[in-house]
Amino acid sequence: MKIDLAEAMAVEDSLWQREASLDLEEVSIAQGRFPVIKKTPVQITARHSKKGRLQLKVSAEVLVEIPCDRCLTPVSSAISIDAERQLDLGESDQPVYIEGTVLDVDGLIFHELLLHWPAKILCREDCKGLCPVCGADLNQGECGCDRHVLDPRMAAIQDIFNKFQS
Repeated sequence: MKIDLAEAMAVEDSLWQREASLDLEEVSIAQGRFPVIKKTPVQITARHSKKGRLQLKVSAEVLVEIPCDRCLTPVSSAISIDAERQLDLGESDQPVYIEGTVLDVDGLIFHELLLHWPAKILCREDCKGLCPVCGADLNQGECGCDRHVLDPRMAAIQDIFNKFQS
């Protein structure tokens, strides 16, 4: 959704509030495409402080489905956005979500989602992940694969040890 901030700029030191719907259906980044399951309307508050300067506050809640980092099970992750930005609408160097006096609400929320994106997503704290040999979900049970990996730096010593055992 796009909102024209010209009305907020009309009177200096005035408080302007709006509620905007969020049209964002998925978050598409380098790591993949993540569906937005639930979203609240975006609360926008703007205060015109000086000529061309706008103090912008936004808040929203977005529920995104992100796969677990260990087993790839989909996890619903709530991302809370509560941001404050200082904008100078008279400058030529504007954030990508501002064009003139028009605010792209989806662009701003997308930008904030990237800033608040969780570093690690786990379906549960003790997630065992996937078997590196067969790909089975180890949370469902053991697969029986031999997952013992030797340190390659110890291969020469292991060879000597195996010769003495023979």
